[in-house]
Amino acid sequence: MSDRPQNEEPRSISEAAADWLVLIRAGEMTEQEKLDYIHWLKESPEHIREILELVNLEQLLRETHAEPSESETPADEASKVIDLAMPTGK
Repeated sequence: MSDRPQNEEPRSISEAAADWLVLIRAGEMTEQEKLDYIHWLKESPEHIREILELVNLEQLLRETHAEPSESETPADEASKVIDLAMPTGK
């Protein structure tokens, strides 16, 4: 990710997943950051698992502060994060 010094790696998969989720939620990813995210997801099924766990946790926290939306489920939220990794017309 662009805000992390090149020689500094995340301490854990959880930390890296949290960094990616923050960047995704900010909505201003560069094309290079999108490619880096896709590469990171492809490195290990554990990376995908961790992102999905964070998205589910995020949804649970959101539900504790408001009425759950009947039209959007945690699976819908997870698909938004994973959809970023799907190639678009290439």
